[in-house]
Amino acid sequence: MMNKTEVIAEISQMTNISVSDCEKVLDAFEDVLGGELNRKGWKGLFCHQECSNRAT
Repeated sequence: MMNKTEVIAEISQMTNISVSDCEKVLDAFEDVLGGELNRKGWKGLFCHQECSNRAT
């Protein structure tokens, strides 16, 4: 199984988008999905500790 760094590197390579930009998009996706799951009552099933530490 790939870790987050490996996923970001793979997406960057496949899309020719910088690693930094891919990381921003993936972080935003995690925040949106985690927030929506929390709102639906599935708190903690997707979002990990890092999500709660990010500035909004």
